[in-house]
Amino acid sequence: MPQGRAESLLEQVSTQDTPPVSDGIRPPGGADIETEYVAALDPFAPGELSFDGGRSLEPKAWNIEVACALGDRLEAALRCEGSDDGGDWIPEKQYGAAVRYGIFAHTTLALEYLHGEFETGDERDAVAAQLTVKF
Repeated sequence: MPQGRAESLLEQVSTQDTPPVSDGIRPPGGADIETEYVAALDPFAPGELSFDGGRSLEPKAWNIEVACALGDRLEAALRCEGSDDGGDWIPEKQYGAAVRYGIFAHTTLALEYLHGEFETGDERDAVAAQLTVKF
């Protein structure tokens, strides 16, 4: 490639607008709702699942999450989840909140808290941090 053309291409790339945040964070004021539902197509035979207690189970789970951008780089989300036939493996009810911050283009840092309640009566509180780099 001729020298002048290479320099011209480099100038174009270096002067392009770089997004202020990672891909995936909405514009300020933007919101999003995501839902999921998953279920076994057929019941599992007794003993087929490690948590079935000798019973035939047909696990299913759902999730709904509402996220809203609070600025150029900040996003908050609320989540509510549920399941049936999850035993002590998947919480029967779970809810929580998360915040994501765009450190720079294509990179976000997230912090999430979830409280879960199981069919067995057990409860758990979970906190997670996640660094995401998209390439």
